[in-house]
Amino acid sequence: MKTIDINIFFIVDAVKKRFKAFAYTNLAIVLLATGVSFLLPVYYESKIVFYPYSPEASDPRTLLAEEIFVAVFSDIDQSEKFILLGKSRSIKKYVIDKYNLYKRYKIDPQKPGAEYKILKTLEENFKFKKLENGGVEISVFDYDRDTAAYMANDIVTKIDITANQNIKIKNQKLFDVYEMQHNRLLRYVNSLKDSLKAVRKNRRTDMKNEVALNNQIAFAMEEYTKIKFRYEQSSTIKDYDLKTLMVVEEAQPNYEKARPKRAYIVAGAFAVGLLLTTVVFASIEFFKKMWK
Repeated sequence: MKTIDINIFFIVDAVKKRFKAFAYTNLAIVLLATGVSFLLPVYYESKIVFYPYSPEASDPRTLLAEEIFVAVFSDIDQSEKFILLGKSRSIKKYVIDKYNLYKRYKIDPQKPGAEYKILKTLEENFKFKKLENGGVEISVFDYDRDTAAYMANDIVTKIDITANQNIKIKNQKLFDVYEMQHNRLLRYVNSLKDSLKAVRKNRRTDMKNEVALNNQIAFAMEEYTKIKFRYEQSSTIKDYDLKTLMVVEEAQPNYEKARPKRAYIVAGAFAVGLLLTTVVFASIEFFKKMWK
């Protein structure tokens, strides 16, 4: 068995000996890659950028404060929270149902694993990017440029609605607390007033009792007035629709295709084909000389 040195000259010589086959093989690979690239569906990309508002701006404790000093945008990065919300199953389900994506992506919803397939497709077609300045960029890919823009805008709208609903739940809990305190104090004030009426009807009652009751009623009314104010404020806040984000610019249809990048596909296939055919032809020459 011979010892053969494999170097650049050996490889060039191996290719030169079978140059026609080498050239035709690579030409076939390029033609095949070109054909495949034109068979792939064309996708258009639409982008939308938004900035989350400060969570303190919708915090009921802030809204009920006597003096409010809140920045519109928080110093704390809120983008991750909104990205997770955008990636949530509930928002994906909303987009799937609204745009009938099972039919659009040709996935049979009755087949096993259909939900996994469509969610996997959405992961490829919906991209969320955290921006350095605390913003969020959402990119949506679709066969139709207009649909891509509609979906991007709808996702952000749904994120805003969902975040607002979460705030409303928190505000509702606060209202329930104030309502309970309000009703309890109101019952207490009414019971004191009833006691005062009873005292005044009984002429033999000591005047000290009437004075004490009046003092209790005055104190209770002061507390009741404070709670009533909070109760009325929280009643207004719990039903108020708050914006949780600011859209810089709505997504617009993009008239340049995003993928496939046909030139990259063909160039990549050519590079891989060139490498593989070189290895194959060099190997043929190597084994031919070894067993000669």
